[in-house]
Order: sequence, then C-alpha cells, then structure tokens
Amino acid sequence: MRRLAPFGPEEDTMPRYVAIAPALLCAVLCVAPALAQGSAQETACGEHRLQTCPVQKHRVAVESGYYQNASRVGGTALAEYPQTRLLYGATSNLQLSYDAPSEIARSGNDGTGVYSMTHMGYGAEYGLGASQDLWYGITGELHPQPGALYNMQLLPLSTLEAAVNWTPTAAMEYGTAFGTLTYRRVSRSGNRSSPTAALFAARSLDERTLVTTGINVLSRPFFGASAQTAGTVGLQRELFARTYLNMSVGSTFNPAAHTKPHYLSFNLLTR
Repeated sequence: MRRLAPFGPEEDTMPRYVAIAPALLCAVLCVAPALAQGSAQETACGEHRLQTCPVQKHRVAVESGYYQNASRVGGTALAEYPQTRLLYGATSNLQLSYDAPSEIARSGNDGTGVYSMTHMGYGAEYGLGASQDLWYGITGELHPQPGALYNMQLLPLSTLEAAVNWTPTAAMEYGTAFGTLTYRRVSRSGNRSSPTAALFAARSLDERTLVTTGINVLSRPFFGASAQTAGTVGLQRELFARTYLNMSVGSTFNPAAHTKPHYLSFNLLTR
C-alpha cells in the first residue's frame, strides 16, 4: 500500500492513539453519569440549539476530541487527536475560530505507522439575519481540518458555505448548507474545487440531551470519480454547566477514489 501523508509524515510503529481509543471512550462513558447535573441551557440559545448556537459576545468556547476512521475500500485506517478548536464571539453576529494542529496517525506497510501534523486553521461564521425560527449566514475557513470521513489524498485549503437553520418547535432544529471546498491533490500541483452540501436534523430528548442526524455530499473530488455521500448519527449530552459530551458515528454510502470510510468519534465542548 502506498503511504500518503499530506501534512509531513514521520514513520514509527502502529498508531499510538488507535490503541488507547477504547480505554479513553470507556473512561468518558463511566465518568459522564457521575458528572451530570441539572443545569439549564442558556436562554439565548433556546432549549435545543446546541448544534448551531454561536458563542456569546466576548466569550470563548473550547472543543477537543478524537476520532478513529477505517475504510473497507483501500484498507486504510487512521486516527486524529486532539482536534482542539477555540471559538470566540467577536460580536453578536460574528464568531471566529482557530484550529490548533493535530496529529494524524495512519496505517502503513508491514504494520508501521505514518504520522503527520495538520496545519493551523482559521475561520469565521457571520450571521446575515435571524428571526424567531430562522437563522442564515455564511461560514469560511482557511486550512480546514480533515474530518472523520475525509479522503487523505486531498489537502484541504479553504471552505466557503452558506447555511440556513430552522427551528420550528422547541424540540426540533433543521439545517442545510451549500458551499465549495478548495483543495490540492497530494503529490500534485494546482488547486481544484468541489461543491459540497449538507443536511442535518436535531431533536432534544430532554433538557440536557440532543440527538442529531446528518447527510453530507462531496461532489466529484477526483476527475472521473463519482460524488461521495455520507451519513452521521450523533448524541450530545450536557455533563454539567456549559460542558457537553458529543459522540457520533458515520459512514460513507458509496466508494469514491479508492476509499469508503466509516468512523467513531467523541469530543468535549466547554462554552
């Protein structure tokens, strides 16, 4: 298998984070019930809008997590950690983000691992308008982080999306986004772009629990390749005031460019 490490590889033994993932996940699940307390969510976000609620003005949110990915096509496996993101509410309509570098550990030949670091990423989300039930805005990022279902043969350079979120009831939220991804192929020069699309729905089960589902599409990232569609399911639980645990699983529905990954992830968000 050809080793691909777009962010600057360092070869070593098998991925370190792959081995500790089950233990970390078990620890979080065991501790979460003990930490959970009856803390109401912020009124400004509504009772269910944890999925899209921006950080309040002049406040900071911190998110950090882990995912493990494997592909039935191509035989690859990888993990990324710590996926640390800082969010800052610059104004009531503008949210800024910073993604710290993370390590990606990927399977290589003969049981060896290929290690690489992601670039720092910078982004912004700007709300163009809002009403009681509807929010719409634009988001953009330079050097976006590769997601759990990302094709590692692509080096992401920037994203730009227009998003709309609708909250028809106190327990439901729906959202859609359309945009473009600019990227560069590994070991090749020249930038390319691909349309992207996403749909999601979120439902509050109680004051502290949110279930989400989503569908994402990356259209024709390679010449002659088909669009790749993926589905995700997630659970968000408020552990205590302003601290949330997110767990999700996802899988692509069709192979594209010699990959068909599925994943498991979890992260902690403090806002």
